[in-house]
Amino acid sequence: MQDLPISKLGPWVVSGWASVFSEAEVASDFATTLKGWADQDDNKQLRAAATAAMKLSSKRKRP
Repeated sequence: MQDLPISKLGPWVVSGWASVFSEAEVASDFATTLKGWADQDDNKQLRAAATAAMKLSSKRKRP
């Protein structure tokens, strides 16, 4: 997914993936990709969606 052109991605690309990845390494790679999307400035919709997905993911990890 990290090879997809950021300018062509929408909010859809961040939704639902966190629960799909069962292997820790794959989940970690996705988290890194998600952070990259949240930190970029070329696609504001993608940045907002990735930031929201990261916040939601961190809330799920809390006991």
